Amino acid sequence: MRGMGAKRHEPGQHRHNPMKHRRKPPRGMYLQAEDLKAMVSGPAGQPEAILKNLDSELVAAKRNVRTEYFL
Repeated sequence: MRGMGAKRHEPGQHRHNPMKHRRKPPRGMYLQAEDLKAMVSGPAGQPEAILKNLDSELVAAKRNVRTEYFL
């Protein structure tokens, strides 16, 4: 049984500054501020088009890996 002295750590709370504890992007993913600014400052619909294109490239690459793995 747990005493009153010890308190459980809740995952949503940070002991120190939460801005210092940001998660890293996945390995191989590089985000650059100027790329994000260019995407946001472009015409309406451009960010969605860029992300849709990148998503389709990702799906094609995964499909290619899957077919090569099962050969």
